[in-house]
Amino acid sequence: MTNGAVTQVSQTTFSRIKGLSEIRRLPRLGKIRLGIKAISQRGVEHPKEVPYFVVPPEVAKVYGEKPLKLDIMFPIEDELMVFPQSYKWYVSQGLRCKGNGMTAKRRMADLANGNRVPLNGEELPKDPNALVEVACPCPLLESGDCRQNANLMVLLPKVSLGGVYQITTGSFHNIVRINSCIDYVRGLVGHISMVPLSLTRQEEEIQYEGKKAKHYLLQVVLNVNLMEVAQLRENTRMILAQTVRLVLP
Repeated sequence: MTNGAVTQVSQTTFSRIKGLSEIRRLPRLGKIRLGIKAISQRGVEHPKEVPYFVVPPEVAKVYGEKPLKLDIMFPIEDELMVFPQSYKWYVSQGLRCKGNGMTAKRRMADLANGNRVPLNGEELPKDPNALVEVACPCPLLESGDCRQNANLMVLLPKVSLGGVYQITTGSFHNIVRINSCIDYVRGLVGHISMVPLSLTRQEEEIQYEGKKAKHYLLQVVLNVNLMEVAQLRENTRMILAQTVRLVLP
């Protein structure tokens, strides 16, 4: 119609937003920690590793206050979301730089004096909060200000299937072990999502810079026998179809 009249548009024509409406994101229900905050003799607060999982109240109701073992599942097939890993530089105000060992993104305001030129050679932005690509690693890793960081995102099926729990680790050994388990499970079962696994703390003596110390490493174990592996492989197509659209926080 003309003369100022508004043309009516079917509501069903514009009922979804491309690139947005199809996203299905699982919520993060909580964090499971590998240590506690302790106070030194000088009154300084510092992280302290413990041999058990530090869990939220709803997890403690199922596994107890200091569980040594948790039943877990990986919620989706994409290991880059299930177990993202990077170098991270934090300050008291939050994350300032994140990299992969080759390149990193850093706030313009946080560029060191010796690294004033972005890696791509473009002109530096004027916005102090703009992200600039820089070389990675850098001296911040040697000084200990920047550290390797990984977040394991898991379902706890005996607690809730409504979302994921996050377990953060910076341990070289934990990262290698979990990556190895992910590849092993996928090779054996054909997929990693919705496969029953056990996550435990395993005491081991580790030598670093000539000193030995006990640590409680993460160990992921596949909780199935040969017949159950065969059944999981048969269900691969169905499981992949159910989880392919899900993303994690």
